[in-house]
Amino acid sequence: MNRLIAMADPGLRHVDIDSLVDDMRPPTDDDVLMTPDWQPLDTKDKLIAYLNRINEARERDRAG
Repeated sequence: MNRLIAMADPGLRHVDIDSLVDDMRPPTDDDVLMTPDWQPLDTKDKLIAYLNRINEARERDRAG
């Protein structure tokens, strides 16, 4: 089973983080954070705006 799919499975109770990162290589100089829809968060302003959108959505969910 694909490890990322397994991580997303709500039926799973435990994820072995060590086995997930065993074969990962260190980041390169051009690696940047990406949103789930593949938008790069390559500046501080983009990252803050993205986090603000997440927080706003949480607040809407709590209020609604």
